[in-house]
Amino acid sequence: PEAERVYLACRALTMDRRFRLIGSPILGLKLVQDRAGPSCYTDGVVLGYNPAFTEPLSSEELLASLAHETGHVLLGHPWMYGALPVRDVANRAMDYGLNLLIHDLGLTLPPGCLLDERFRGKTVTEIYRILMLERQAKASSAARQGQKPGGHGAPSKGKGRGKGGAGSHAQASAPSAGTPEPAEEHEPHDGSCGRVRPAPGVTPEGLTAQAQAAQAAAHAIRIAAARAARQQGLLPLGAEIILLGAPEVAQVRWQDVLRDYLSERSSHEPTWARPNKPLL
Repeated sequence: PEAERVYLACRALTMDRRFRLIGSPILGLKLVQDRAGPSCYTDGVVLGYNPAFTEPLSSEELLASLAHETGHVLLGHPWMYGALPVRDVANRAMDYGLNLLIHDLGLTLPPGCLLDERFRGKTVTEIYRILMLERQAKASSAARQGQKPGGHGAPSKGKGRGKGGAGSHAQASAPSAGTPEPAEEHEPHDGSCGRVRPAPGVTPEGLTAQAQAAQAAAHAIRIAAARAARQQGLLPLGAEIILLGAPEVAQVRWQDVLRDYLSERSSHEPTWARPNKPLL
């Protein structure tokens, strides 16, 4: 029953004209039921879901969760991991940007999803840099707290430097503060409708020919779907900037504007009346 429910939600993404934009990549994805994953995921080829995650969701939340995954493909996120090495931070940056688009389209995200207005109008790369700076600041703050001398900030009940002493406390806290990235890389990703996995062919050195072809195909789908939605009046301004870029501003000479202004307000109607001599 859950497989049929997910299938109907995927069908709604393509049939309902309100969500056709965000759901357009689903026609090229293979729907897979995966009980090993925590929620949903996509790599640009597969859209996987765990029934244990989707069953408690309402119909609107399920629709938004699937749109979240197709939106990652629409925006080309599975092919961006080569430029964003810290995967967990990159995934959160992608979610912050995408969830604002889903919210603008009128979809109801599950509770706890990453949604922050301070990232509106920013690219994934910009959000990634902000999150990395915040992460580094947090690690530096934790390191400073762990390096406080003596009993300041450390338990003072220990006698000497045995168990619970200040020396052992500083030694225990220093590794986690100095090297936080490997530990956080394997922590579960909270506040997400799903995860983005690197597309096949994405390597630290770049994209293979197969990955470049898949990325170009996803980009073509994005442009076609966004233009179709704009013609139907279903593309919000924020989504238009994300999908199509900022609209080009035409360069107009001020002389032309002044000439048009005076021409519109001057009278050129012919008349047989004699001219007023004092005004000549």
